Amino acid sequence: RAAEACLNHYLVADPESVEEVRRRLGQLSRLSGRSGVPLEAARIRESPVAAFLAFAGRGFLLLLGFPVYVFGLLTSFVPYRATETAARWIAARGGGPTTLPLTRVLAGLACFGAWWGGLTLAYGRWAASPLLAGVFAASLAVGGLLARAYWLRARSLAEGLEALLPFFARRRAVARVAEARADLLLLVDGLVRRYEASLGEPLLPAPER
Repeated sequence: RAAEACLNHYLVADPESVEEVRRRLGQLSRLSGRSGVPLEAARIRESPVAAFLAFAGRGFLLLLGFPVYVFGLLTSFVPYRATETAARWIAARGGGPTTLPLTRVLAGLACFGAWWGGLTLAYGRWAASPLLAGVFAASLAVGGLLARAYWLRARSLAEGLEALLPFFARRRAVARVAEARADLLLLVDGLVRRYEASLGEPLLPAPER
């Protein structure tokens, strides 16, 4: 936030300095793109232990959640697609797009109820236990919700792994990007300090910078 306030000031007071920051930022972005090193990999270069823990943690979450995702996919994909198809078909022949949310709810109750009910009935006959059948029925709903949550979260986890991978596999490229990033931050920090000197007080307390 201090850097933002400083750059806004120098945009009028010293536009050449702001242009230099913009030029360095462009160079950093191009270097990152050419080398295939995300800025995240350069940022964490200063803390290799944290980088390793982040990489291992994200990989562990992806592996841990995958069986749950597969279970939810196998037990919920068919009714999910049937719900979407039925809802759009009903909405197209009924009240139009405005009725789509309601038709999704009604179609979902019918499709998921029939599909999960059939699975529960088949499992109950196989297990010969009403208690296990009840647990299985509950796991269907929970598994479907967890599978959706995993699907939504998996992309960000995978992107995080992709950002961290160059830190381990392409150390020289990461070092070049990290050096360019450090130069940019040093330039911005110099402008902030110059601006604070002209004000006679810090823009923000140190913990909030």
